Amino acid sequence: MISIDEKSIIKTIENYLSEYRSIFYKLSFHIFVLLITAILSTQEVRSIRFLYDNFINRYWDKALNSFYYFLSYTKFSVESLMFATVKVALTLIPEELKSSVTIFLITGDTLQAKFGDKFDCYGKLFDRTKHDGTSFLNGHCFVSLAISIPILVYGKIKYITLPVGYKIYDKSETKLEIAGNMIQNIMPLLKDYQVIVLCDSWYTKKPFLNILQQNKFV
Repeated sequence: MISIDEKSIIKTIENYLSEYRSIFYKLSFHIFVLLITAILSTQEVRSIRFLYDNFINRYWDKALNSFYYFLSYTKFSVESLMFATVKVALTLIPEELKSSVTIFLITGDTLQAKFGDKFDCYGKLFDRTKHDGTSFLNGHCFVSLAISIPILVYGKIKYITLPVGYKIYDKSETKLEIAGNMIQNIMPLLKDYQVIVLCDSWYTKKPFLNILQQNKFV
């Protein structure tokens, strides 16, 4: 393995990711950092093998299977990852803005096409945007949550939007319940802010709105 300077970009990324350290065991945290670094460096996630072949394998002596094992068997909490992500995001808001600005939470569902049918939670999904002669695709459906926060850029308020989490729709919960529970999970961090939830009209049903009402969003 090559030596990496303490002031390098990779070490800087690792320092920023230290908020996630308590979620993982030591070895698992190292693999987590490598995956995030690889994603940031390649700017795309075709597959774990793609990340491994195009970045990780060039600089670290790690077996490909260790990354598959991490994602398949390591028992880390997705809710804890989301909580830590929002906690990091809120540190970007300047102190002088915290009492007067609005934070936006954005939720919706995202379709991910798959080739073949050998996948968990695989299904035939309706896609209203397809223009290839069919309105359906083979793949996964994810419920997504993002946060939009204000920062100062040359003295002016600008908003940046950061992904908080994605959960696959496996039919154990409705998409409305998944979205509501993801928001409820991060609410303790947002109690001192004005928060507006952005979603399309399909989400404005009781299972979702009831959770928001319990947290005084509506």
